Amino acid sequence: MVVEANQKPKSDVWYMDIGCSNHMCGCKSSFSYLDEDFHFVVSFGDCSIVNAIGKGDIKIRTKNGFIETISNVLYVLDLKSNVLNASQLQKKGYVITI
Repeated sequence: MVVEANQKPKSDVWYMDIGCSNHMCGCKSSFSYLDEDFHFVVSFGDCSIVNAIGKGDIKIRTKNGFIETISNVLYVLDLKSNVLNASQLQKKGYVITI
């Protein structure tokens, strides 16, 4: 994971992560659908804990120009980096290349 101190969050940048357990986004306006009744506690590898205050769908543009919907994305307020879970994408049939 890359950390950029004192940088403004980039809502359109996504990092692929093999260690996270869920897709996560910190920008509410990125969601095409958001269930704000969903609440969940997220714990990170550094033992910190944050609250997910919603779950929904996000539309992203692939490098091929296609628009794809990523479902079950947790909304974690003020999360600095958007994260995609590689294994969740593979289970949905997406091919992950590095």
